[in-house]
Amino acid sequence: MSADVRGAARSCGRLPPRLLLPFALTPAALRVPQVITAKTHMVKRQDSKGNVVMREEPVWNWAVANITLLAVGSSSPEILLSLVDTIITLNQPAGQIGASTIVGSAAFNLFIIAAVCMVSLPTGTFRKIEHFKVFIWTTSWSLWAYLWLWIVYKQVSPNVIEMWEAWVTLAFMPVFVWTTYMVDTRGWNWFARHKNSIVSPDETHPDEEEGAEATDKFKLSHSPSQVNKHSILYYRTMVLQNMGGIGHAPRLSSDPTRPLHDGRAMSGRPVDTAITLADIDAMGRDVTKVLLKSPEISVLESVGEARITVLRMHGNIKDTIKVGYTTKDETAVAGLDYVAAEGELVFGPGEESKEIAVKIMDDDMSEPDVVFSVLLTAAIGENGGEVKLLRRVTTVTIVDDDDGGVVMFELPTQEAGIQDRWAEVVVVRRHGADGAVSIDYATKDGSALSGKHFSESHGRLEFDAGQVRKVIQVPLLPVAADPTMVVASPAFRMVLTNPMGGVVLGTRKECRVVLVQGSASNRGAGGGAGSATGDDDEFSLWPAWQDQFKDAVLPEYDEAEGDLWMTIILHYISITYKVIAACIPPADWMDGYPCFAMALILLGLLMAIVKEVAEMFGCSMGLSDVMTGMSIVALGTSLPDTFASRLACLNDDNADAAIGNIMGSNTCNVFLGLGIPWVIAASYYEARDSVYFSEAGALGFSLMIYFILSIGGIGALLFRRYTSSGELGAEKKSTAWFLGAFQLGLWLLFLLVSGLNDYGHISSVGL
Repeated sequence: MSADVRGAARSCGRLPPRLLLPFALTPAALRVPQVITAKTHMVKRQDSKGNVVMREEPVWNWAVANITLLAVGSSSPEILLSLVDTIITLNQPAGQIGASTIVGSAAFNLFIIAAVCMVSLPTGTFRKIEHFKVFIWTTSWSLWAYLWLWIVYKQVSPNVIEMWEAWVTLAFMPVFVWTTYMVDTRGWNWFARHKNSIVSPDETHPDEEEGAEATDKFKLSHSPSQVNKHSILYYRTMVLQNMGGIGHAPRLSSDPTRPLHDGRAMSGRPVDTAITLADIDAMGRDVTKVLLKSPEISVLESVGEARITVLRMHGNIKDTIKVGYTTKDETAVAGLDYVAAEGELVFGPGEESKEIAVKIMDDDMSEPDVVFSVLLTAAIGENGGEVKLLRRVTTVTIVDDDDGGVVMFELPTQEAGIQDRWAEVVVVRRHGADGAVSIDYATKDGSALSGKHFSESHGRLEFDAGQVRKVIQVPLLPVAADPTMVVASPAFRMVLTNPMGGVVLGTRKECRVVLVQGSASNRGAGGGAGSATGDDDEFSLWPAWQDQFKDAVLPEYDEAEGDLWMTIILHYISITYKVIAACIPPADWMDGYPCFAMALILLGLLMAIVKEVAEMFGCSMGLSDVMTGMSIVALGTSLPDTFASRLACLNDDNADAAIGNIMGSNTCNVFLGLGIPWVIAASYYEARDSVYFSEAGALGFSLMIYFILSIGGIGALLFRRYTSSGELGAEKKSTAWFLGAFQLGLWLLFLLVSGLNDYGHISSVGL
């Protein structure tokens, strides 16, 4: 056998560990930043009338969160690989895997992700960046970051990283964060007096009129819950869950025009619709609680006004309390579908309930159902007593009553606890509620079997005129624990058929019911026993941790959704990483910070292994460390983000999550991924009266090539923005493929020219 054949065989033998890399990037580490950034707090603001009101706002500004926690979450492999590469090679020639991976990842993120998103959208569908000023600013910083690397490597002190260069590189990060925050909150006029007031939706980003409508931008940037908007981490987490055969992942919409929604808030906890009287009693009866009676209501378009009930519970019933409220557009528009309302409810002594009245505007047109929200903004006791807001948001659906409507399941997937007596499945009637209609329903076996896990159920569901919601109750049977059971969470399906009375059967005609341990009403996100409020003293740590190990060891399978053997193969390929990830504290504990720290530590240890495997693989293939990092390793670390961006492109109504965050992530890679290792190494060598030698080699040339080509890639996106309806999408499929091929060509050209220079076939011509 020749040496070349033996080398190729060894390379193939070392390839499986590289293929396992996506499973190692555990979803737990990615979900924590979402938990942290979803936190809100109450602040004093002035409304349009000059009155001081309390508002619930995110603790984290969305732009700051994107370029710090979320960027670190999605870019942690590159950052930690660079850090590990530097630390391991102290007192040795500086490693090049880490730095070259950061450069290669930047090229892959910009060119390949843009290409994939471009060709993934259906013909005539477009996605546009809404926060355009922030995108332009982060893009400028990204270009400067890689130009700065070239200056450091090739101009100021070639092949030496001086102490001041290391600290300046790291110091660019807080400057980047602060200036991005200023651009987001004040536009280009940074030093104008910042008014401490609540701006109207139309004034939130007045410079971005070429983006989506102003109300949608306001909803994305300033919504307290941000339930229906997802970060790139959300999609990356789902990609890794699906690749690893992990259950409980939200099912993706096949309709690219419909936003993805899994019934959970961005934090991963169930929204507070699940709060019960037992939960409220467990908080104690000394503190006054205020909450909206229902998490969601539906009203006919002809009802005149919607009345939303606010309840007062516990505490001193003789106190007077004031509760602020406001309405917020979702798909309904104030002035067209309803009359916006804002004000204050006053609960006098002994009063336990009040109603918020919102006028509904009627018309004679057949149109889709629309939604708006009613929010409680603050609750203040007249005597200074503590008042706790629980359920703060009610979703109001305005049902069009000029049509028979469409009947479907409310959710494609939902859970039921095996300790519960019933599995309750909600059927909704939308886009009209005129006349009495009916539809047949039936259960269908999956991995859960009738007669063993549940009682077979079938019948006819009848909706009266104007009725828009019905609940099907399926009896559950007691099931003894079976340690030999392969499937951790058996599931069955509910099916709707035979619509009668002029109603139409919707696309969501099947609902998958997953049977989970315990009671579904008491389960928190991720299997924990979290509560609606998420307070630490109401979170059960050990049950949540136990659930993590159960989910890691036992696969979940539904015969309607995939091949059993493929599910089992994927599960047991990734089971080692799942068990390791299960050792990480639950993300809902202490706001997720312990989970975040432990996940980064474990990921850093994993990156040490990845570094060695990558070097061996590159060596056996005859690749230099620079080309190994820029191609193979960068491909491995960026591939989950590619699939995640594609999902974001298909499921979101804008391009912010798909491509808008690329530049911020690339910038973070440089300032943190190289700034921190450089500071450590430069300090280490200075303490020994030496200097930190880091040979630029072909990396300096590759930096300038990337800088030049990135201008072309960014220019193509901007050209599409101003010549079509968005950066992504095209009127013709051929146009989309041409634009995708252009971005792909830039990436291949980057690798080709960099490789030719690295192997001495072309000179760097002074670059």
